[in-house]
Amino acid sequence: GADGEALPVIADEVQQQGATLLTLGRDIQILHSQVGRSGSTVDLSVSGRQYRELVIPLLGRHQIANGALAVAGAQQVEIPECAIRKGLAATVWPGRLEIISQQPLVVLDGAHNAPATQVLSQALAEYWPEKRILCLIGMLVDKQREESLAPLLPRLSRAIVTPPAFAERVGDWQRLVEICQAGGVPAQAVEDRHQACDEAVALVRAGEYDMLLVCGSLHLLADVRLYLLEAVKSA
Repeated sequence: GADGEALPVIADEVQQQGATLLTLGRDIQILHSQVGRSGSTVDLSVSGRQYRELVIPLLGRHQIANGALAVAGAQQVEIPECAIRKGLAATVWPGRLEIISQQPLVVLDGAHNAPATQVLSQALAEYWPEKRILCLIGMLVDKQREESLAPLLPRLSRAIVTPPAFAERVGDWQRLVEICQAGGVPAQAVEDRHQACDEAVALVRAGEYDMLLVCGSLHLLADVRLYLLEAVKSA
């Protein structure tokens, strides 16, 4: 799936190892794709072998490329097509554009760097273009926080900032409030993660916002995911 300056480096290593290189766009081709709110349906060609109407239940156009690469890898180790189809259709990836509740709408995504937040921003524009989004966010101090938030801020209506569950690397976690406000997004800091979840869910339930997005760190998601699943079930 690599391109740009990474691809020649990979190609050189493949040659040195006497291995075979399959590249997306040449050996692995996406013939057709249809994206919906429950995932994608894709037609692929892998080294001349075609797969029609494969179901990829993960949200986001980027998962089409990921699925194509997975199919190519499975084909190389001679996994039968029926198993490939079944495996793709059953794929679950917690914390990657994961909808954990429809009422209220709560979406979790582990985006924590600029390329990932760019993909997340594109997905928000495609799937939920008119939603007023409340974002519960926490990032580690060693991430490029300004650059990472830049693609996301235009999609947000408000942010609640809380520290991820990684004490050694949270640093000045409140700095995200200033970054959000500088980008035109009202923000507040709530140090207790579960309290932050409760406040966020209450605001969405009250109708002030249409959607709760939780993002910024997989450490944050790992800590609050189960708590949120219970919170959205309660009255």
